[in-house]
Amino acid sequence: MNYHFKLSLSLCLLALTPAALAQIEEDPTHLFILSGQSNMVPSSIRNTFYAQVEAEYGADNVIMAHHANNSSPIRMWDKSWQIPQDDLNDQDLIDSIARNPNGKLYEQFVTPGDPTSGYDPYTPTLMRNVSNAINNKTFDTVTFIWMQGEEDARYGWSESYEAAFYSVLDQLRDDLDHQDINVVLGRIGDWWVNSNPAIDEGDEIRTIQQAIGESGPNTAWVDTDDLNDGTDIYGFENHGHYTAEGYVTLGNRFADESIALLSVPEPSSAVLLSLAGLGLLRRRRRPTV
Repeated sequence: MNYHFKLSLSLCLLALTPAALAQIEEDPTHLFILSGQSNMVPSSIRNTFYAQVEAEYGADNVIMAHHANNSSPIRMWDKSWQIPQDDLNDQDLIDSIARNPNGKLYEQFVTPGDPTSGYDPYTPTLMRNVSNAINNKTFDTVTFIWMQGEEDARYGWSESYEAAFYSVLDQLRDDLDHQDINVVLGRIGDWWVNSNPAIDEGDEIRTIQQAIGESGPNTAWVDTDDLNDGTDIYGFENHGHYTAEGYVTLGNRFADESIALLSVPEPSSAVLLSLAGLGLLRRRRRPTV
């Protein structure tokens, strides 16, 4: 290999990000995790999402986990959630945490922080569903799709929301042993705004979610403001949930953004041949869960 070729190859390699290297590996396997509260519950979301990513990558290259729960604040996923300063003396909130510990929907333990205390092996949690979906398979990328925040908007817990979201993301990084996680957020709809007398801090939650979705090259957000136009699945007009068609559209939007985050420019054939010659097209796999 002459000097000029070595130099050219080195420059090509330096130009490729880790995400780009992952993309050019042969048949990478993508793990998609969908979670949230009631607006992530309908099966039409996951069915539409799965059909689109399966068509894009092939069924053998897609692992999908889905876990959602009605009327659940973000603390039910965040094991280290902090009570906002204004609510430190809210006895109803304190009692609620005692009944349903922080992180219960992520991993269920009777005593927070004690994995040996009253562990229930049958109650669905996010990580149990993720582990069941992985089922000893390996994966190359992780994308976390999040549709939640309505409950935090209702009760005015925006102060803790951003830190709580990143805490959940760190939990996933640790448990999956995978630091590079793509993020797609659904911004809560325009029924959940402060002008609605039933909502305390919806504007703040929406602002936080959009800011997270615009914070870097591996994040995105989707607009849901039009998805409740008409009669929702519970029979209400222009309310906090979406129409049947709206949930299908939401699944499509989540898939569109997820695929876009996983898409990188195709490297030239010369770079591919050079990488193959150096053995750099071998699959880089993550440990199974």
